Amino acid sequence: MIPQHSSESNEFYTPKWLVDGALHVFGGPPDLDPASSVIANQLSGAKRIHTAEDNGLWQDWSWAKSIFLNPPGGLVDEKCRTVIRGSKALGRTACTETGSCGLPPGHKHKGVTSSAAMWWHKLGWWWNGSVHRVPEARAVFVLFSLELLQTTQKFRDVPHPHDFASCLPEDRIDFDKIVGSSREPGGQPTHANLIVLLSNERDVARKFRDTFSPWGKILIPGSL
Repeated sequence: MIPQHSSESNEFYTPKWLVDGALHVFGGPPDLDPASSVIANQLSGAKRIHTAEDNGLWQDWSWAKSIFLNPPGGLVDEKCRTVIRGSKALGRTACTETGSCGLPPGHKHKGVTSSAAMWWHKLGWWWNGSVHRVPEARAVFVLFSLELLQTTQKFRDVPHPHDFASCLPEDRIDFDKIVGSSREPGGQPTHANLIVLLSNERDVARKFRDTFSPWGKILIPGSL
């Protein structure tokens, strides 16, 4: 659901209010959460999940009619492999030196870009392929940072988040973390966020509006 929002090691999970809202819009658990974990799926109950070990970016999503996606952050290369850059401030050594990304030390990454942007691109391809054969196809995507609205403009072959209904929360989303065996708010959220609904159905857009309007401003394209 959201294994990681940065290149650091802490894991952050979607808060219950957001998961519950998405499930209400879907009318039940989604078919797929492609960026999840066993712990994260305890809330959403997705019928199928892909974990970090599976690398959902490489998996087939075409069968799914509904998707919940709160993607991991950080950086990936052109082969969708995690890229860890060095940081003196964080005392972190680059994966090109340590091999912490799974490749041997001394390697090079090509085409490094935002992980979240690549997840949007993958979802956009799923949408383009699904909407023609499954009119009721729907997905909820969570933007960890509004900067993604800029980054995703470079993708000319898939829709942009602004092409769909969305909710701009009036407060930054406080993602959860796991402390021991308990799930707790992470505290000190760092970015403004956006919740996006991919759907062509007016009734679903209205349901999204009614569900998420208590949390922030709802924007719905004129086509809906």
